[in-house]
Amino acid sequence: MTQVAINREALREVFSAAEINNDQIRWNYLVQETERRCVGVIGTVSTLVTLVSFLSMEQREAELMNSFSLDHVMDRQELRTLHDVLTGDVRTAQLGLDRIFYWPRLEVAVSGG
Repeated sequence: MTQVAINREALREVFSAAEINNDQIRWNYLVQETERRCVGVIGTVSTLVTLVSFLSMEQREAELMNSFSLDHVMDRQELRTLHDVLTGDVRTAQLGLDRIFYWPRLEVAVSGG
């Protein structure tokens, strides 16, 4: 399984556009069965649908118009990769009364400096 590292600011923008607030984001969610860390979001199925719908619209806009609303934080290839990971590799788990959606392949890019 190939890991995908995306800039934290880009992910924050995507989540914000999908109305996911900082309290819902788990930047280092520990996947018990693999003991790896990845990005997760606490919410409902509606939260996931909103996120996937937003990314799908962004992807379509990038294809048709050659621009999209997040082009200030990521390029078209990063958008395509993020879209593919978030729409195709989602896992879920109960977290007390909540549900967490997580992506084992998705991690925050380590910035230099």
